[in-house]
Amino acid sequence: MKQILKESNHKTTIEIIQQLIQTYGGTSLTHLGLLGDKKVFLSEDQKSAFVYRKQGNKLVVLCDPIGEISFEKIKEFENYSRSIKCIPCFYQIDENSKMLYEKAGYRLLKLGEEAIVELENFEIAGKKGAKLRTKRNKFIR
Repeated sequence: MKQILKESNHKTTIEIIQQLIQTYGGTSLTHLGLLGDKKVFLSEDQKSAFVYRKQGNKLVVLCDPIGEISFEKIKEFENYSRSIKCIPCFYQIDENSKMLYEKAGYRLLKLGEEAIVELENFEIAGKKGAKLRTKRNKFIR
């Protein structure tokens, strides 16, 4: 097990995350792993990076790991968490990986869904957009 993203090797971590994104793709949250304000757990085979922050005795992971996701990778991060006397929890996992977390013994709680807006067709004109226009105008003032 290997934890990285200490101040001294931040550049290396970003390079590893970028390579994982190039190899495996990413999600709408993947780029947040590049900000440098979170820690990263890198799996033994360096095919998965779990982006997390420690809050009390919890390691809160933002979304699925960057890179390869599997039951084994989730358990590897869980073992790391337990080795430092922390409890892992995952925020905003992908629908396709839900069963892996359930198999690993996690209970799931749905908080909401991610919205996807087609900007070419988006408008706030007319009656349908009246409430949104009002809120927008309040923010602008």
